Amino acid sequence: MINVNNTYSQLKEVILGKVSFDFVKHLPENKQAKVEYILKQTEEDLEVIQSTLEKEGVKVLRPTTEIQYDKEIQTPLWKELGLRYPLTPRDIFLVVGNTIIETSPISRFRYFEHWAYKDIMIEYFKNGANWLSMPKPLLGDQSYDVDETVYTSNYEPLLEAASVIQHDGNLFVSTQVTSNKLGVQWLKNTLPNYTIHEMGKQFVGHLDAHTCIIRPGLIATYHKKEEFPAYFNDWEILDLDTSVDTNISKEQEFIHDNLQDDDHANTHLTVNLLSINENKLLLYDHHKENRKLLDKFEKNEIEPVFIPFKYSHFFNQGITCITLETIRG
Repeated sequence: MINVNNTYSQLKEVILGKVSFDFVKHLPENKQAKVEYILKQTEEDLEVIQSTLEKEGVKVLRPTTEIQYDKEIQTPLWKELGLRYPLTPRDIFLVVGNTIIETSPISRFRYFEHWAYKDIMIEYFKNGANWLSMPKPLLGDQSYDVDETVYTSNYEPLLEAASVIQHDGNLFVSTQVTSNKLGVQWLKNTLPNYTIHEMGKQFVGHLDAHTCIIRPGLIATYHKKEEFPAYFNDWEILDLDTSVDTNISKEQEFIHDNLQDDDHANTHLTVNLLSINENKLLLYDHHKENRKLLDKFEKNEIEPVFIPFKYSHFFNQGITCITLETIRG
């Protein structure tokens, strides 16, 4: 049975994303070989990540529903050249207790991204999970704000799942860019038994790129404690230096938004961490010699399990982005 109430109870089952080569043909010819190489390397890394999780006793599911990601998609209001491949299930699915929620992504090319996981979700539903979906958005011109610092208007409910982090009956929601007020209101109306905390304006975009709840009383972040909701007043802050990942991100070439997230300013992969349990988490290979980070983990009795994700900075996606835990406890 699906069951997720926090980010740190023993991880038992997880969905891990995958890449597709379909869209490569739509890229400029001088970029295709580079992207194909990156995708092949990432395929290999995902296999290693899967085997690493399985060695930790975690069951791993992968998207199986067949879709052609190079096909043009169209609604009465707009057209898109193709679909985003299903690398990042956390961006679009929110698992709260034994309920799966398909959220409403703000990008048109992600409109049908849920379909890649249909076989998995049907099986969860057959086994007793609740399965909800936010209202399908129009994503017409009225859904976007001319002020690029806001990006989305408040015309219709919009909310990407990675804008939310939960902790035992509490949902913390970033309300900048990847969600709007109506999206947060939909969450409140749909989950009345949960307390919804809106994060401050410093938390732009996906919340898992800003912070990670390691265990009760300990939260990893680069933000100051006073920027967090009062809920965390008595918690200890594990202040993580993000400079290593920031410097790598600065070197990346942006090729196409159907492949990459371009918001490096608000994405810090150092805090994008997936916990196996309260004292063990997945950490990227490029931090193996980062004594400043590892010493902080050791001091807090956190054991890192290293994984390869060589092009995480190219995609601007981290380990929580490419995974979605479905059973903890």
